[in-house]
Amino acid sequence: MAQEISGARIVVTAGCSGIGQAIAAAYAKAGARIAVCDVDPALIAASPHLALACDVADETQVSAFSPRSHRPSVVSMCW
Repeated sequence: MAQEISGARIVVTAGCSGIGQAIAAAYAKAGARIAVCDVDPALIAASPHLALACDVADETQVSAFSPRSHRPSVVSMCW
């Protein structure tokens, strides 16, 4: 898996805590470049990854987030 993931651009929603955080960490360990989005400012500030505020239930926020993530190879949706 690491060879296929290394260098990939991956976005993880709800990536600052719980399952999303674990998924982001696993991808990062495999060599991926990670961007996470979340709605909690404190968790966003504490994330070791590129972390931005984005509520994936809000189409406007998703549209604003997308260009900054530079066309991801994978999007992992966590709730």
